[in-house]
Amino acid sequence: MQILVVVATDFELNAVKKYLTNLANVDFAVTGVGMLPTAYALTRLLAQKKYEWVFNVGIAGTFSAEILLGEAVVIACETVAESGIENTEGTVESFPKNLQIDADLRCPYINDFSFLQNVKKVNGLTVNLLTENAERVVQRKLLADVETMEGAAFFYVCVKENVKFLQLRGISNRVGERDKAQWKTQEALENVANLLAYCHSALDAESPD
Repeated sequence: MQILVVVATDFELNAVKKYLTNLANVDFAVTGVGMLPTAYALTRLLAQKKYEWVFNVGIAGTFSAEILLGEAVVIACETVAESGIENTEGTVESFPKNLQIDADLRCPYINDFSFLQNVKKVNGLTVNLLTENAERVVQRKLLADVETMEGAAFFYVCVKENVKFLQLRGISNRVGERDKAQWKTQEALENVANLLAYCHSALDAESPD
């Protein structure tokens, strides 16, 4: 069974690999930060080699007080921030159906891993803009539990390429908090690496190889 793990940055890759050992049949790749680099890099990787599973791992910010800093979560669905039609009152409405993304940005594979029953399943919001603007943060909080810059692109490519996928994120910070002294980046990366290791062990046990 061939597995691909993609991350946005070299920093996340090096930190995650530090906590992993003996991952057979796993390729790692850095896509770059943001939706466009992720979509391009992942599409090329899937065209070059066949993978049974693709994982996106890294850190993320949270809007929810119920999610602990350092905690690892599974992204159940994705939304693109500021995608739609903004009216004169500043409210964003969804595009008409003929203009909407032609893929269901939900992950149907979470239940393939029984141990994930004890891991929080959250809604993701993918952004191009990191913000300290309190009003914008409140608006985004209504849409999702966590914020990333790559998740929707990752979901989109995997759905369109018909490959099994899972997005695992370690929660490093509260959205809007730019003081990194308040972040728990290392704990988040360690916990998400451990979650990836559990997923790999489960798939390795199922593999006929």
